[in-house]
Amino acid sequence: MTVEAAEHEPTTADRTVRETVPGPFDAALARLGAIQGDALERGTVGFDGFRGQAFEDKLERKRRYGEVFTLAAANHGYLFRLELPRRVPPSALKDQLGIADDMPPYACEIAVRDGFIVVAGHVVDPAVRKLAAFSPAFPPDFTTRVRVPGAVTTLTHRVRDRTVEIVLLKD
Repeated sequence: MTVEAAEHEPTTADRTVRETVPGPFDAALARLGAIQGDALERGTVGFDGFRGQAFEDKLERKRRYGEVFTLAAANHGYLFRLELPRRVPPSALKDQLGIADDMPPYACEIAVRDGFIVVAGHVVDPAVRKLAAFSPAFPPDFTTRVRVPGAVTTLTHRVRDRTVEIVLLKD
């Protein structure tokens, strides 16, 4: 399953339809039930360290590797959230190529395999892929694998605010 992680601001018509007829993600989210306690798994920045113009934001760097996520258990399944990168890292080549600061959308492949939720993210913009080939700590692709503690039968997802949200439902 390939997902274009595009962002758009919902129009009034979109909001009205969503409020009256929930889509597949909203219906799955409603079936999921209450989240139970803290996250089962979490990927974050262990130590944020130095700050200032000379230092890159470590959270943003971890997002480029697909390492900022949470997996939470609920009554009828799990909710997995993975943050996608928001900013293109600074570089002289970025300025030369005229690449904007906002990270363009990623394409994502989402699957459950052998008890793991697997999200593979790919930079699709050719200029940004070129930049990734020359920039340190900027992989053009990442794969995140997180063990899901129980069997799941249904998977549905959405991308909102540069975060992939995945509902995994049990039987």
